[in-house]
Amino acid sequence: FYTIIFPFLAFFTSFAFVIYPLKDFIHPYGAMDAVLQVVGQRFSAPLAIISNWSFCLFYVASELWGSVVVSVLFWGFANQICTVDEAKQFYPLFGLGANVALIFSGRAVKYFSQIRANLPPGVDGWALSLKGMMSLVLGFGLLIALNYFLVNKFLLPRAKLPTSAKPKTKKKKSNMSVPESLKFLAGQKYIRDLA
Repeated sequence: FYTIIFPFLAFFTSFAFVIYPLKDFIHPYGAMDAVLQVVGQRFSAPLAIISNWSFCLFYVASELWGSVVVSVLFWGFANQICTVDEAKQFYPLFGLGANVALIFSGRAVKYFSQIRANLPPGVDGWALSLKGMMSLVLGFGLLIALNYFLVNKFLLPRAKLPTSAKPKTKKKKSNMSVPESLKFLAGQKYIRDLA
């Protein structure tokens, strides 16, 4: 869990506070323009991706954040702490919470866009908005990691599993030879119907 979420948080923080402010120094615009003069316009799209590599990397990381962190890590954690019977009760609430979070994230984006619109000329409003939004991502990401730690450290070890979720004792399997196994399979109506 931590090996997935912390690199994302580190990248988003470093993008907002280090990479984006240095974009004019780390993007090879001049070199890619020279290459474009040599190879022609048919390579303009790949060269534009290389020229703006940090923005492309930010886009890819943002898409992966939604797929990997929100979907895989959250639902893996939910499956870890909820039994099948509890899932019927709590999963709709998790879905409702996700939709409510979308409303608040939209409001946050609107707020940071309005800040950008009211800045004086010469101030990079996008950098200011980006720093604010990525600070929110970092803060809530750290809260998620703290929540995961606290649940695993204090809540799950003390949780009592319901009787339906307790591991069942396994039946002892009888060892059969190959001819006995074939005879057993031939005696099963469902297996015979498959053939």
